[in-house]
Amino acid sequence: MLKFSDLSGYDMKQISGRGISKMLLTALENHAREQGYGKLFLDTRITLEPAVSLYRKSGFEIIFKQGLYV
Repeated sequence: MLKFSDLSGYDMKQISGRGISKMLLTALENHAREQGYGKLFLDTRITLEPAVSLYRKSGFEIIFKQGLYV
């Protein structure tokens, strides 16, 4: 299981724009596929526009909004 729980110690501005998020997402998709998973669901706040944009560009779509995630 991959778990990213606390990135608060990182200066995200230093790594922004290098394609690292896309590489991580691609690695996650490949790993899930290799493990035989047919679907992948991602969970994020709609206000995290860079994440939402990356996910949409990668073919994901919003299927459900709830609570603080709207």
